[in-house]
Amino acid sequence: MTQAIALAAAQDAIAAQYPDLPIELIAQVHYIRPDEIAHIDVYGCDDAVTRRAIRANAVRLLQQLGVHVELIGAHDVYTVSPDYSDPATLQGYASRLYVMMCAETGSYVDPARLPTGLRARVDAQALRQRPIVDGREHYYVADVIAELETPASALPPFWVPPDAEVEAELAQAMPLLLRMEAAIQDSDKDDD
Repeated sequence: MTQAIALAAAQDAIAAQYPDLPIELIAQVHYIRPDEIAHIDVYGCDDAVTRRAIRANAVRLLQQLGVHVELIGAHDVYTVSPDYSDPATLQGYASRLYVMMCAETGSYVDPARLPTGLRARVDAQALRQRPIVDGREHYYVADVIAELETPASALPPFWVPPDAEVEAELAQAMPLLLRMEAAIQDSDKDDD
């Protein structure tokens, strides 16, 4: 099930943010819409405010992975636990979430956190100076996003684009990223 693997990736991302809590996410899925999620239950957190924040974050992460989350009244549901049985798909989802987090925070992308195939495609792009963080080469977010959006993407074939709001934010940020890259390239030319 697609949503169970996406739920595992979201759970791992949230658990990294709350290392002191034994966070567990369980999805409720409508029988009438088995490819979507109706509701997320959060276990391992007694504080209601933190639990709500974790649930909201889980919903946001799942939506970034293309999983629709919506509760429809008067319909029966069943529960789905995180599924770790497909490591390749799980890593694809985790990489996507990591790159989106880097885009949100303005961080560079650590190649060690990406699948080998995606790293190879980013490395094959036009050679240019890459940022160095803690003595290691990193990627620009725009370079990784460009490869994620190619047909030979490391993401599973059932991935769908994020909702319109996220698309609008990315479209708004992309010109700035391209200008920043152009300025870096120009400064590299000036140094030659």
